[in-house]
Amino acid sequence: MPEKRAAIRYAKAVLSIAQNNGRTDKVSNEMNQILSTINSNANINDVLKSPIVKMSDKISLVVSLFGHFGPEVKQLFTVLADNKRTGLLKDVAIKYNQLFDESCDRIHATVKTAVPMGSKLESKMREKLKTLSDSKISLTKIIDKSIIGGFILRVGDYQYDASVSHQLNKLKNKFQNK
Repeated sequence: MPEKRAAIRYAKAVLSIAQNNGRTDKVSNEMNQILSTINSNANINDVLKSPIVKMSDKISLVVSLFGHFGPEVKQLFTVLADNKRTGLLKDVAIKYNQLFDESCDRIHATVKTAVPMGSKLESKMREKLKTLSDSKISLTKIIDKSIIGGFILRVGDYQYDASVSHQLNKLKNKFQNK
């Protein structure tokens, strides 16, 4: 829990600096690139969190991957390295994007489907989401064949599961309880 609070503090500081420099959108894009890079290779996060790996090796890894980023993100790397908190990089990126979305009055929604959504279905989904809130909607689409069919919609802390796998599990539990 203390690590999450520290990530929030770092993210707030980066957002404040980015707002002062008028670069909040660019920093958000850079944070998304950090997240996608770390998510695509779990070893990166393991190296950043490892107490065994030398700090100089962690710094060279970060510089080689993200050295072309703007001054706000470079300053974040420096502060995290100085404070021996490089393992917080992923959490800071997540928290930054959450704070950025809040400051832009944007809600992030994730829809998980078994097959790619068509444009008609996506536009219907966006229209339905607009009725829930006056905020701007940022929609992330994820393909997950394990849900078999249907969709799982997650908006903030709320989740609506209309997947076939969920319905099958409910049916299975119903039969097991009888």
